Amino acid sequence: MTNLELTRTTMAIACLSAGLLAGCVTGSGIDQQAVAQDQTCQQSGFKPGTPGYGNCRLELSRQAAAARADYVAHAWWNQPQTCPLWR
Repeated sequence: MTNLELTRTTMAIACLSAGLLAGCVTGSGIDQQAVAQDQTCQQSGFKPGTPGYGNCRLELSRQAAAARADYVAHAWWNQPQTCPLWR
């Protein structure tokens, strides 16, 4: 294995480890999102179990999915790389 390959492997492992550890620190994003959506819909006057509440949660879930898709589409890993290590 060359120095460049070793450096790339080390960087990849470091990035993956950091990502996994960050997930442990922040907790479950899905649970936090569900709580936030529930609060938003109830504060808007919708009562759980009603069609309006269901529609509110559905719309908020759609908005969150669209935001995630937009993030992934424009994320750094989808952009051209200019770093000499990646050539």
